[in-house]
Amino acid sequence: MQGKSVVIIGAGVVGAAIADELSAKGWPDITVVDQGQLPKPGGSSSHAPGMVFQHHASPVMSEFAQHTVRKFSKLDHNGEAGFDVVGGLEIAMTPERLADFRRRHGWSQTQSLETEIIGPDECKRLHPLLDSANIAGGLYCPNDGVARAVVAVNAQLSSAQSRGVRIIENCTVTGIRTVRSQLGDKVTGIDTDRGPIDADVLVCCAGIWGPLLADMVGDQLPMTVVEHQVATTSKLDEFANHTAEATTPIIRHLDAGLYYRDRFDRLEIGSFAHRPIPVAPQDILSPRTAPVMPSMHPFTPEDFRPQWESSTNLMSALDGATVEEGYNGLMAFTQDDFPLLGPSPRVEGMWYAEAVWVTQSAGVGLAMAEWLTNGWSSSFDLSPCELSRFDGPLAAPYLHQYRDLVRYAEIYDIAHPQDSWKDLRNIRTSPFYDRECELGAVFSEFNGWERPLWYESNTPVTSGQTNKRQEGPSTTNVSGPIYSDWTAQNWSPAIETEARAARTTAALVDLTSLLRISVRGRDAQRLLSRVSTATMPRPFGSVVYTLMLDEGGNVRSDITITCLGEDEFLLGGNSPRDLAWLRLNAKGMDVTVQDITPGTACIGLWGPESLNILQALQTTGGISTLDYFRSTRGHIMGVPVICQRVSYIGEFGWEIITTADTARHLWDSLYQYGAPIGLTPIGRSAVDSLRLEAGFRSYGMDVTAEHTAAEAGLGFALSERSDYLGADRARTITQKLVTLTHDNGEARLLGGEP
Repeated sequence: MQGKSVVIIGAGVVGAAIADELSAKGWPDITVVDQGQLPKPGGSSSHAPGMVFQHHASPVMSEFAQHTVRKFSKLDHNGEAGFDVVGGLEIAMTPERLADFRRRHGWSQTQSLETEIIGPDECKRLHPLLDSANIAGGLYCPNDGVARAVVAVNAQLSSAQSRGVRIIENCTVTGIRTVRSQLGDKVTGIDTDRGPIDADVLVCCAGIWGPLLADMVGDQLPMTVVEHQVATTSKLDEFANHTAEATTPIIRHLDAGLYYRDRFDRLEIGSFAHRPIPVAPQDILSPRTAPVMPSMHPFTPEDFRPQWESSTNLMSALDGATVEEGYNGLMAFTQDDFPLLGPSPRVEGMWYAEAVWVTQSAGVGLAMAEWLTNGWSSSFDLSPCELSRFDGPLAAPYLHQYRDLVRYAEIYDIAHPQDSWKDLRNIRTSPFYDRECELGAVFSEFNGWERPLWYESNTPVTSGQTNKRQEGPSTTNVSGPIYSDWTAQNWSPAIETEARAARTTAALVDLTSLLRISVRGRDAQRLLSRVSTATMPRPFGSVVYTLMLDEGGNVRSDITITCLGEDEFLLGGNSPRDLAWLRLNAKGMDVTVQDITPGTACIGLWGPESLNILQALQTTGGISTLDYFRSTRGHIMGVPVICQRVSYIGEFGWEIITTADTARHLWDSLYQYGAPIGLTPIGRSAVDSLRLEAGFRSYGMDVTAEHTAAEAGLGFALSERSDYLGADRARTITQKLVTLTHDNGEARLLGGEP
């Protein structure tokens, strides 16, 4: 894409970073426009407190932040530094929080981030306002600090300008121009109140105004603009000698939803603890009409009173101080707290870098520049951040706004990796849902789908063990490794019963939530030859496990491809990202890519007795005689099905796909004939245990886009062809996935541990 003309909409900290990085890569024609006046155009960057805590449970978010620190530390504008390294200190007031710090300390070690667990006295030594008596301990990162967002914007824009980038301020985008082509809608430029600007590529970095820009091309950004309180105290005696803007470590008081930084001789306090206050993007004033700036709304003192009390409990030195000034700053939130990055699903040339905080801004700038230049990012695994991860109801305004606001309120909560949303559930349910409820299914949510983790009806009567569903964190093992009490949330002894049944008799598994994609048309084989590593062409009736790679040879997803005809294929995928990737690569081809998941259902019938169960039923199409990795169309008890001889647990078995209207009859028939010989419905937890025993990978858990196919132990899925995406790098090995075993019966490993 390099060499095309680019317009970056938004000259905040994200737009400035992208302009700097793109121009450094040699893009010759770049224009940055902003409706405000530099150096403070009025968006969130103009008022951001700038606190950068580099630790994050997600590796990519931590890597973004670390890159931001490295880059900002080198920036200078008119003698002002872009970053102050003062350290970052997170405070634990409870044993539960300190236990969480120990887990996070382990994660930070895997992310090459220096952290340490410290005691109350050391917390007090690092920050003079803290009262050690109320503190259980802290997590300290000496390299955290304060980003000077305005300085960073100016420095990066100046760097970009030195390479020929044009900056146009006081320029409001009034429309986005597109043309219809054989590939669909395509960007041709923007209209502004200062005239049109031609462009091949638009990058929307408009922050809180992003949804308005997306709406101009018919896209929806699943993000919500919220007010976020920031207050500044009166002068503090303890800071009387502070001549620098930031001197003491920045602090997060996670249990109270608060963070703190010194600003010369005062303390600035930010709060996530108040009621969520959403703001409609169309109601945000322009820089020309806002009394202060558009991203700063009037302070609401009544929302801050409980937070002031929490602050004085943490820092008694504030007892004589007052809140001297404050504002409600606007910021963008998503339901999973990750940015929205990547190309538009509808319009060629339209790209987004939205819901990005100052903390991750420079990292996102580099990632977007790499993505636009090379088709992938060589520095970051962007899969958790891709805009295409949300589809259907999860991207719908009502649902995403509700969840965005819940996420705002719970941003600092201790989260278990298998926790699910508590409210607004049952968005997507399989045709077997009522049957699963009758069996006592305990559900988790996946992409809006309700998926059984286990069935209470399978709990051993005399097990003596307790099911643990979304209980609070453990208060034990605070001083050492954290094992059973916390990790065993969302666990039940029924899981062992279910796993044993699958190994000894037969298991019935609801696989409806797995993505099913129909690929049809004259160029279907051509598309699959490009995006998959499988041998092509595929013979009729075959099923193959294969990979989709990015241009760097990294694994974007693992899928199955079933050949239903010369120009007709059924794909089993992982997430909406797979659908978006296929459609992106299908542009210009005579092929239809359709998500058929909502109108279909899928059952796994697995285990040594599964053949006997099928033979007891009336079937057609040679279902019971299928060879491994073969498929056929037929009927089971009158229900039309596509049967595939595949199993995800290493046992004999089938995946059976049917239409949603006949699916429950299929379940009932299988259960009726199978239960007398031991057929047991099992949940996702047992399946995960069984597939680990079989050595089968789980994308997103064992394998991500951080890994090449060879590194993930999936070299067997690479055909001898050299014309698929990423073929030249797919066999690169710099690390290796291995299996670890342990003999601690109390430990439950969840994935992502160091």
